[in-house]
Amino acid sequence: MTLPVEHLFGTDVISVEARSSDGKLSHISSVSISAAEPILALYENHPLYGVLYHRALSSATSLGGTEATFAAIPFFAQARNIYDAALRFDWRVNSEKIPANPTNPGELTINAENSTGIAFVELQVTHATNFFLEAKERWNITFSSSWADAPDQFRQSNGPTQY
Repeated sequence: MTLPVEHLFGTDVISVEARSSDGKLSHISSVSISAAEPILALYENHPLYGVLYHRALSSATSLGGTEATFAAIPFFAQARNIYDAALRFDWRVNSEKIPANPTNPGELTINAENSTGIAFVELQVTHATNFFLEAKERWNITFSSSWADAPDQFRQSNGPTQY
């Protein structure tokens, strides 16, 4: 039997009920199954366009400007939604722990104005009660002070244009 999974968060609960033909005896049993291992994706939260969901950041990314806000999405995590209070976001930039944003712990803003322009971003997402849930990811983000070096915000890849 195949069961469709139509969501990006949480687990599926599968229940089976067995009954005698006269209905006097019955038993129900359930099991919770995670759809997949959690996967972390990082997106730029652009000040004009919002979260650029069409372009997840690769492990090595270059951005124009010296400041950016990022939105992390823990796909397939046991959560009702991205704002679920049970999700714990542990951010590190250049190996230094960064406190999570209290209103949206899945977002991080980096200002690289007085630095070399390179940020090594690490994120670990865990769950308050499900100690088996853990997702980790790392990104090298290079900030450029010139917007001329910035990638096109509306392309999925920053490689050469193909026609």
